[in-house]
Amino acid sequence: MRSRSRNACLFSKAPIYGYFLLLSILLHPHFAVAQPRHYRGNPGGLEDQVRALVDAARKGDQAPFRALAIPDASSWFRQMLGEVPGAALAAKYEEGRAEFETVLPALIRQAAETRKDIQIRHDDELVRDPFFLALRAVMRQPDKVLAVVLNPRDDKSRFHLGYFVYLDGFFRYVGWLFVVTPNHENELFLARPGIKLQYPEILQKPRPRYPQAAKSAGIQGTVRLAANVTSSGKLKDVRVVSGHPFLVEAVTGVVSGWQFKPLAVEGKPIETPVLLEFTFTIQS
Repeated sequence: MRSRSRNACLFSKAPIYGYFLLLSILLHPHFAVAQPRHYRGNPGGLEDQVRALVDAARKGDQAPFRALAIPDASSWFRQMLGEVPGAALAAKYEEGRAEFETVLPALIRQAAETRKDIQIRHDDELVRDPFFLALRAVMRQPDKVLAVVLNPRDDKSRFHLGYFVYLDGFFRYVGWLFVVTPNHENELFLARPGIKLQYPEILQKPRPRYPQAAKSAGIQGTVRLAANVTSSGKLKDVRVVSGHPFLVEAVTGVVSGWQFKPLAVEGKPIETPVLLEFTFTIQS
């Protein structure tokens, strides 16, 4: 009877032992699911995260790249860009989600071998980028987006990693978003990881002179122009968005001489709109 009661006692505790055994197995490092590290939601935090991605890419560790995708891409793109364009870009984004774990680590590893520095372009710098200004005009919350550039050792080329957005404790990868103008209508273009993309740059930009009449009258402020950069890198269809007439005249007289390296996808130049800002300030 004593042996029988002892066995009964052991079997009655078996579920408890089994629970702790299962818990110990799940908590073992081999079975544990890696949680992404949290970063500060500022340029310094993004720089730390990108450096961690570079290290992971060199080690062949794909875990940090799995957390880069925007969890609910459909809602985020619609919130940022509106219902119709947001839905279209969300679908494009989902198509390239698998490339975050394959193509993106390879690109970062290759870029890190030839680049010496990581540059985080935040809002203060992006507002001076006429192509981002065009994108900002159609985005509802552009201040949430940061861009990453890997600077080269030879100062001849840059590797533009793309835009990141801060969500739930760390930065998620968006890619490169551009506004393009096929058939003279603005459309949003999302460049997926691995696509051969040439980021547009300003090659020549003669600066306007402060009109003496405006300076004497104490007139200062910002002039905003909208235009298109053609596939050959010239400005066309220049339109005044805002600005004092005295200052506008000084700006429109020089922008015709600006030369751009146009946006190119897979080696093909694409026409894209830009917004240009010129600020005139009377120094005391």
